[in-house]
Amino acid sequence: MILVKEAKTKKDVLQAIFLRRKVLVEESKYSTYESEPDKDDLTSRIYVAKEKNNVIGTARVRKEKNIFRIQRMAIDKNYRKRGVGARILNKILRDFPKKKIYLMSPKSTIPFYEKFGFKKTSRTQGGKFFIYYRMQNY
Repeated sequence: MILVKEAKTKKDVLQAIFLRRKVLVEESKYSTYESEPDKDDLTSRIYVAKEKNNVIGTARVRKEKNIFRIQRMAIDKNYRKRGVGARILNKILRDFPKKKIYLMSPKSTIPFYEKFGFKKTSRTQGGKFFIYYRMQNY
């Protein structure tokens, strides 16, 4: 059984960071080792999807003025296409009802976020390897 919750223990947070490094840096090249982890982890709410005692998915939510930003979503490759990302995103949306939320998405994951009501805007951000598109729910 997969449980999605906000990470409250040091073990959960560390497993989430290790998963992000594996997925976002090593596999997908979305980030660099220097940016994983970063100072924003200390002020963000980190969410984890766990099966037994293992973190298999993660994302974080950070407040930026009066808007919330979803960042660093990563799913273990053995659990992709099994609804783990959807469960994490649904939990975040339940925890932040009626809040303005945005995220930056590479082109490949835009359709996933559109299923949850996020709309692609004209704002983009260049990364080392990808262009990221701003998606928001407002």
